[in-house]
Amino acid sequence: MELAAVRVAALDLGGGVLEVLLHVRNPNPYEISGRQLAGEVFFEGTRFGSIGREAAWNLPASAETTLALRLAFGWSALGAAARSLLERRAVSYSLTGRVLVGTPVDERWVEISRRGEVPLERRRP
Repeated sequence: MELAAVRVAALDLGGGVLEVLLHVRNPNPYEISGRQLAGEVFFEGTRFGSIGREAAWNLPASAETTLALRLAFGWSALGAAARSLLERRAVSYSLTGRVLVGTPVDERWVEISRRGEVPLERRRP
C-alpha cells in the first residue's frame, strides 16, 4: 500500500479536506479483503491527520486497486507542505497505520509504513 496522489477536495477558512488516493496491490494467488484501515499521514514531516475506512473491500488475486480516503486538515498543519506543493506540485510523505485483512484462512492486522513523494492532482469536475 502506498500513497498514489493527493487531491484538494474542499477549502474553507478553518482548513480543508484532501482526497488521499492509496494504491493497494494484492501479490497473493488468492483473493483478500480489507476489512478496516486506520492510519496517520505526514507531509514534509508534519502530521496532517488520520485516515480510515470501515467499509470492506475485496481485492482479487494478483490485482491492484485505488482507495480514495478523505483527510481533513487545519491551516496550521500546512507550513512546509504548502511550500513544496507550490514549488514542486509534490510533497514528501510518510504513512503509518494498519489494515485488517481477511484471507481464505484467517483475519490479521497488517502494519503499514511507507515513505515517498506524492503529486498533488487537480480535482476533476
